[in-house]
Amino acid sequence: MEMPRIRTLLIALALSIPALGATGAPQALASHEQVTYFEGSTDLLNASTRPHAIAQLKTLGVKALRVELYWDEVAPSPTSATRPSFEATNPASYHWGPYAELLAEAQRLKWQVLLTVTSPVPRWATSNHKAPYITRPDPRDFQEFMTAVAREFGSEVSLYAIWNEPNHPAFLLPQFNSNGTSASGRIYRGLYQARIFLLIAVTWMINALTGH
Repeated sequence: MEMPRIRTLLIALALSIPALGATGAPQALASHEQVTYFEGSTDLLNASTRPHAIAQLKTLGVKALRVELYWDEVAPSPTSATRPSFEATNPASYHWGPYAELLAEAQRLKWQVLLTVTSPVPRWATSNHKAPYITRPDPRDFQEFMTAVAREFGSEVSLYAIWNEPNHPAFLLPQFNSNGTSASGRIYRGLYQARIFLLIAVTWMINALTGH
C-alpha cells in the first residue's frame, strides 16, 4: 500500500474515534443515593483536633465516616505473649477510649459509620508472638473480640468490615506459603467466618432492643 494512502487511512481513523465515543453508550454516573465515606482517623480520633475536623467535614457536606479500629489499641495487655485472664466478649474488658467518643459524636450528628476492625492485633492473639503482630491472628480470639465490638457499637455502626487490605503484607502475614501458594486468603476467610454470623446476630439483637 502506498504511503499517502496509509496516511489518509490513519487520519480518517483518528477522526472517527471521537465520533464513535459521542454516539456510543451514555456516560455512567454515580447514583445520588450512593454513600461516600470519609476517613480521617488521625484527626478524628484525637480529642484536641476532632472538633475542628468535624467542623470542616460539616462544611464539606460529609455525612458518613470510615473508622479503622485497631484491635491492639483497645485490647488488654496487647504486648504480652500470654493471653490475660479476662472476659473477652464483654465490652467492659476493653479500652474503647477515642473510638467510643468518635462514634458517639457520629451518632449525634446522624452520620453513618463504616467500622473496619483491623490489625495490628494483640501479641497474644498471633501465632508467633512476634512484631508487628499481624501473623495468623487466632480466629477464636477474633470472634470473641468482634462479639464485644458488636455489643459496644451495635447501635452506632451502619456497616462492618474486617481487615484493611488483607492481601498486603503490612496488614496480614504470611501472604504466601513456603510452596508459593496463597496463605493470606485462607487466613482472612477463617477470620471472616469466625465472626460474620455471630456479628450479624448480635447486631440485629442490639438494634432491635434499641429501636435502630
